[in-house]
Amino acid sequence: MASVGWVSATRQPRSPSRPQSVSARFPTKFRIRHNRTRTGCVTCRRRKKKCDESHPICRGCIRNGLDCSWPKIDQQPEKRHGEKGEPGCEDDNEEANIQNQHLCSLELCRVSPSPFQGMTAFSCESGRLFEHYLTETAVMIFAGVLSPNPFITCVLPLALTNSLLMHAVLAVSGSHLSFRLPESTSLQLATRKHYVQVLRGVQALIAAGTSSVDDGILPLVIALLCEYEVLSCSPINTVFLHLNAARDLLNSYRGINHNPNTATAEDISDAQNLAHETLAYFILSNTMLPFSDPSKCPCEQFTWPLSGREASWSLFGAVFGGSYSLFQLIPEIKNLYCLRLIEESQGIACPSQYLRIAKEDLIHCIDTWSMDPLPDIALADNTTHLEARIFDWEQKQKAAECLRQALYIYAALSLTGSCPPSPSLKEEVQCRIDNITSLATYLQDLPYSTNLLWAVVMAGSCMEDKLQQDTLIDGLQRSRYQMRHLQIAQKSLQLLWADATPNAYGPNGLRHVIEKHELSLVMV
Repeated sequence: MASVGWVSATRQPRSPSRPQSVSARFPTKFRIRHNRTRTGCVTCRRRKKKCDESHPICRGCIRNGLDCSWPKIDQQPEKRHGEKGEPGCEDDNEEANIQNQHLCSLELCRVSPSPFQGMTAFSCESGRLFEHYLTETAVMIFAGVLSPNPFITCVLPLALTNSLLMHAVLAVSGSHLSFRLPESTSLQLATRKHYVQVLRGVQALIAAGTSSVDDGILPLVIALLCEYEVLSCSPINTVFLHLNAARDLLNSYRGINHNPNTATAEDISDAQNLAHETLAYFILSNTMLPFSDPSKCPCEQFTWPLSGREASWSLFGAVFGGSYSLFQLIPEIKNLYCLRLIEESQGIACPSQYLRIAKEDLIHCIDTWSMDPLPDIALADNTTHLEARIFDWEQKQKAAECLRQALYIYAALSLTGSCPPSPSLKEEVQCRIDNITSLATYLQDLPYSTNLLWAVVMAGSCMEDKLQQDTLIDGLQRSRYQMRHLQIAQKSLQLLWADATPNAYGPNGLRHVIEKHELSLVMV
């Protein structure tokens, strides 16, 4: 009996003994033919599911929580001769491209289509961490708005071709994300595995003592290790252990000229410049607490001036914003503070003439400081872009002014040593605190607030007004930078405010509280 479609050529009466089919097959004549592609991920192909081919992780694997793996490039079969594209796949690909258009600016066409292709020790959680770094962590640590974010444009292209750097990126992202999801044991385990892989890789490279692309990326890897330790609230000595290694590595790279005609060399040079700036910020932002005994200060042995080549890097300011020259004054004021404590320990009741002159010079530097003006190139742009540039510059200027007000406080208290300040000095400090509070409130949800923690803690160490104290704690708790080290900063300030001793005031009082309660305050 020949049949065409649903209608048979000769109708026969239905047999009553034959049950009617509940689910008849859809007629083949009316089926829509789909030509399968062979460029989807291995996971979807194994499950016989349609893959939207979004890199680095397709939406199907994200939705089902699966490990998204991709075939090697040389194993992907070419489209057969005469084979047509799949109807409707253009729309899916267009949507995927829109979702990943921010990756196009990374020039990722010259790297593998999957961030974990050819790499081991990566899991489905790794893809989750990669996405979180791209959308959250890299944005949080970048002090800027309009400029390209080098934590994406410089770091990720290299990470996609270097497993050691990729492990470092994912470890930082995991440390950030696990604070938000403390009950996710799989996330914490994956983060720890990436961290261990970084430590092993760094140790292997240093032990080998070879010169390779990995060596060029190594300073940036160590900078990310420092970031991980801070976000994980590791002891401050652990952070400075990494800084010591990074300093030796970067000093060995100074003066090395990479071939400018090589794209990889340019990328590595940018990575080293970013590592220099990041590590310099770690040093300067953790220079606050004065010690009469330099051996007790983990950062006392560090000086990290940036060379002219590094400070003139096109993307310089990704961490410091417009405040690098102000941050440079922090160790000078701290040195003044420490010298006064040493004089006290020697029985010298009043500050020496040398210290008073040095203080006046530092205050003069703070008074005369000004941020670089808005570049003239903005004047040639259209009105909309010009307004955006002006707004960006104003944010940067307000963040720098916030730090400048904190430096005034630091310098004003530098010669008090361990003694409580006079009422007139407290009144002067309170005016600076009011200015910092106003500026920090304005900048709270803006990108340039990323490097304000030093200034905020400095102001907080001198706060005596209960309303301002509550406002500061509330601001830290609601900060968009939800990280563990902010909790340590909150706890340190609250313990300082609760301390009834007369010298529980300012950076010296904060040092006393931190030592008393064995806290590890690290600021980024």
